[in-house]
Amino acid sequence: MAIITSLENNVMLGLDLINAKVNTNLTVPDAECWIPFEFKLIVEDQIFIYNKDDNACFTLYEIRNFIDKSVSQIALKRQGSIERYEFNCFECYYKMVIYDTLEIDQIYIDIWINMGEYTKGVVYGYDKGFRFVVDIGVFDQFINELRNQLDNIMASN
Repeated sequence: MAIITSLENNVMLGLDLINAKVNTNLTVPDAECWIPFEFKLIVEDQIFIYNKDDNACFTLYEIRNFIDKSVSQIALKRQGSIERYEFNCFECYYKMVIYDTLEIDQIYIDIWINMGEYTKGVVYGYDKGFRFVVDIGVFDQFINELRNQLDNIMASN
């Protein structure tokens, strides 16, 4: 599992791409190829989980785009500062916002959980969010792990 921990070690975000059969036929757009994932966010005593039984999926397009944009953000931060980047899941599971703290080697990450999607409609009408600071090296490791997972999935198909 690719993991991000906050600078204060009181927030943990884990993301795991599940190795499943992905349609890699060149005639099918990446936006129509689905990759299941597991997600875990722990903030002190609160835990939010999408496990494999929830059938949460990214499209191949969106996970590739997230990885590519994040790699660019990491390079920019190491050169100075970054612009705000927002990643929104097509299926509205969560939103991740990455932006600059203006501190050396640190970024803010906001995670917004869509409560309607998370609770399968029991609770709806709002998102629940958390903002935390992450070392750029930790974020870089997270992205590298996701890229390795994606490469392994694509190689096995």
